Amino acid sequence: MANIKFMIRDMDAENEQTIYVSSRFGRNDKLMYATTLKVAPLFWDEKNSV
Repeated sequence: MANIKFMIRDMDAENEQTIYVSSRFGRNDKLMYATTLKVAPLFWDEKNSV
């Protein structure tokens, strides 16, 4: 089963960070794409990925 997660790389940064989409297919297959969207880490909920 595939898992999809939205994430930003640096939660401690002061400037806006790019939102990434991470997908896992099985144990060893992983894809990660950068979106064109950016968000300030202050407004990012790491637990809920929003």
